[in-house]
Amino acid sequence: MPDLPQDDDELQQLRAALESRPAIDLAKGVLMAVQRCDEQAAFAELARVSMESNIKVARLARLLVDHVRLPRPSTPPDDVPLRACAAVERWVRALPVPAEPAPGALLSESG
Repeated sequence: MPDLPQDDDELQQLRAALESRPAIDLAKGVLMAVQRCDEQAAFAELARVSMESNIKVARLARLLVDHVRLPRPSTPPDDVPLRACAAVERWVRALPVPAEPAPGALLSESG
């Protein structure tokens, strides 16, 4: 049987990891699409910008996910370094713009 967390700090760290996982996974997916890379390279990019900007990976991931979602926040949060904001803007600008469906496409907006 695996060891269970023995103290509150470890339990809090595990909870925080579980709560941040979805945002990190979504951010990795965005970076995989933007940079045409694999999951490991996407996480490495998040980690690099995180270290250079002195911001936690989970916070950076949430910032990216928030800026991909519409409507986008109008101003960056005060607690986010400018370098991290610049990276997020660069990633968001690199996203492909959804194209109009081609004539005769199998799937259309009208169903």
